[in-house]
Amino acid sequence: MDPANDHAQIEERFLTLFDASPLPVKEMLTLVRTCAATQGEDKAHEWSETLMQELVDKQEFSGLLTLFKARAESFARALKPAGIRDKLKKACRDRLAAAIIDAADFGETDTRESFRRIDLLMALTPGSLVIDSAWGFGRVKSIDGFYKRVTIDFTDKPNHSLTFAAACETLSPARPDHLLTLRHQNPAEIARVTSAQPDRLVRLALESFGEMTAAKLESTLTGHGFVRPNEWKAFWDAARKALKNDALVVIPSRRSEPLRLLSEKQAYDSRWFAALADLTDPALILESVLEIEDKFRLKEIDES
Repeated sequence: MDPANDHAQIEERFLTLFDASPLPVKEMLTLVRTCAATQGEDKAHEWSETLMQELVDKQEFSGLLTLFKARAESFARALKPAGIRDKLKKACRDRLAAAIIDAADFGETDTRESFRRIDLLMALTPGSLVIDSAWGFGRVKSIDGFYKRVTIDFTDKPNHSLTFAAACETLSPARPDHLLTLRHQNPAEIARVTSAQPDRLVRLALESFGEMTAAKLESTLTGHGFVRPNEWKAFWDAARKALKNDALVVIPSRRSEPLRLLSEKQAYDSRWFAALADLTDPALILESVLEIEDKFRLKEIDES
């Protein structure tokens, strides 16, 4: 097989795709990656620049964004963040997209963070579901490219307006499996889980909000209205008792340490004991000893 002939065929295919409308950017990126692997990064960047210019000329903003994200490192060196911003703006067809690019703060933050902000703001279409770190669950009501604001109907604060900058800091799309989304879709089921399966609610909270201390868990579940403050102690006592039998939930012995959700069962094997041997902080050593004592009887440890 002749490598030169193979490359010629790949290049011919790449050039042929420029006749398509819109440009099939994902397929063309596959060919660019093949070029990088066989002909080197410099040649691949030449292809990328050719594709970029065509996308700008045709004002195919979505395709250009896909290209820039896939080839972020290469374009960051060649264009710098300001150049990426300018190319994206030239590919815009409307004011909203231009305003979103401005809010991405190219040059003021990491380029990948700028791409994240664009993706987030582009997803804020009327009717889309979001979660705010302060206001909780909400539904996008409108988005305004002139004033650069998004209006959201939160559960406890309807018609709340956020600047694009604030939205980028506090908003995220509502995952289908997030606890707040599940309650929105089926409040009766989540109320049942809270009452009958408090341990499951805690797991859902950890999956949705990440690891947190017991105090933070309390403020999260009571603050979002899952548990009444005066019922917290009974709820937590029942949840903690049930979670003692859950090998994937780590409840630390100290309240200052966070509860964690493991992806797989903690194995107290030679690697665990090697990590214990490397500890020098007496508090961490004691915590580890208490952890393993809580999981096994001393007789079981001696026999393992």
